[in-house]
Amino acid sequence: MPKSLYLTIFLISSLLPVVVSAENIYVKSYTVESDETLVVPIYVNVSEDIMGIDVTLKFDSNVIVAQDVRLNNSYQCKAGCFWFKNVGENFVRVALVDTNGIKARDVPVIDVIFKVVGNPGDSTELKIDANMSDSNYNLIKPTTSNGFLTISGSPLTITVTATTTETTVVTPTTTTVTTVTATKTVTTATVKPNKTTPVVHVTTTQQIPTSQTTTTPTQQTAKVTTIVKNKTAEVKVTKRINGFNLSLCILSILVVLALRMRKS
Repeated sequence: MPKSLYLTIFLISSLLPVVVSAENIYVKSYTVESDETLVVPIYVNVSEDIMGIDVTLKFDSNVIVAQDVRLNNSYQCKAGCFWFKNVGENFVRVALVDTNGIKARDVPVIDVIFKVVGNPGDSTELKIDANMSDSNYNLIKPTTSNGFLTISGSPLTITVTATTTETTVVTPTTTTVTTVTATKTVTTATVKPNKTTPVVHVTTTQQIPTSQTTTTPTQQTAKVTTIVKNKTAEVKVTKRINGFNLSLCILSILVVLALRMRKS
């Protein structure tokens, strides 16, 4: 039968009154494994000769994907029989027309091949929607029974552990303290009366802390006092005093005393 005739039959039947009967189309329920290929038969049970069947099976495409549709081996589609299929993303639709009459008594007529793509624990309803037409082109609404498909196993649990690492960077700080010490030396030479050899007393004060380095020449006065015949002679020496200069100062004083004693 040409396709145009098939369409004419269904157009005419759609305009006819709907006859409610005991005809039934259904699918069973299944428990499958992940990544499994599964054949789901669509069962037909009619009590009289039916010329046409229009069946739509809907499902969740996140759980299963339809790969193909074919007629079951239990049904022989001979001369005067033809069928069409439409495989969509979340449905398949099959139209079967047999001018000899579809004689099916609770047998699988259509096979839908599915690929299981969901995870363990996922499930989907296999929802049937169908229409029939008899030999008088009356539209018959059969009863339908939906199936259910479940992927075996427990749902996958993914645990994500977040680790936060806190790093404290300590930058060493170096503080340099510079201490500058200035040394001040005070030297006093004293010649006692009636002595030809002067006695030298040296007083030294060191380690005077200061915040700066000071280099300042220190001027000190060496006072020498002697009594020469009831006369007082005073000699002042103003020099930078260090060890060598002190010795030179004392030597000069002794020379002066010696000369004065000789003149006396």
